[in-house]
Parts: sequence; structure tokens; C-alpha cells
Amino acid sequence: MKAALGPLFALSFVLVPAGAAFADPSGTWLRDDGSARVRIGPCGSNYCGNIVWVKDPERASSIGKQVFFDMA
Repeated sequence: MKAALGPLFALSFVLVPAGAAFADPSGTWLRDDGSARVRIGPCGSNYCGNIVWVKDPERASSIGKQVFFDMA
């Protein structure tokens, strides 16, 4: 079984162009602790991020708050 997975593992690196995963950060990202989601998108010539969801209802006032500014 292990021998059969080796070629598949190697192929997974061939299918994704180098640097493609980091080319465009746009999208909705979940914080590593699962407490919030931030939407990152174009903001002028750079990127900005706004909170779009929070797990804790007591922090709902944070929704819409910009947390990343002019990220390059």
C-alpha cells in the first residue's frame, strides 16, 4: 500500500505550478483558532481584509471591521 502512494504523492507536487498557491491571497480565510473569517480582496493596488464572520456572538460588532490594510 505504501509503495502505491509514493508516485501519487510525487505527482501532487508536479500538478501545482511553483508559487501558484501564493500568487493571489484573495478569498475568505479562517483564522487558525477558528474564531473568525476574514475576506481578503483588492484594495487599490494592494490587498485589504475585513472580518466577515465571528464564532462568538458577543463579538458580532467586529463584523465588517478592516483588519488588514494595504497588504502587498
